[in-house]
Amino acid sequence: MNFTTNEEEVDFEKCLKNGDKIILAFTTALIEIVQLLHAANVSNLPIIIHELEYYAVVSEQNDKANGTERVQEFIDWISQMNNEDEAY
Repeated sequence: MNFTTNEEEVDFEKCLKNGDKIILAFTTALIEIVQLLHAANVSNLPIIIHELEYYAVVSEQNDKANGTERVQEFIDWISQMNNEDEAY
């Protein structure tokens, strides 16, 4: 799963779809790694998965990776931020 600048210039839409696949594979791997770290009792602290912006999918990824009890405050913060953005 990859694409080059030249491929992007030829078929941008195809590269966007490929980019979505790359992001899905990457975040799936992150979720699995975080779950393994928690299962091995490496840390009980949340290991936050994020992007440059925070939206519902980021909350879902963190909930799945860490368990709600570790990231509830983070999930609430994302929800509050998104609600404030909708008010503008």
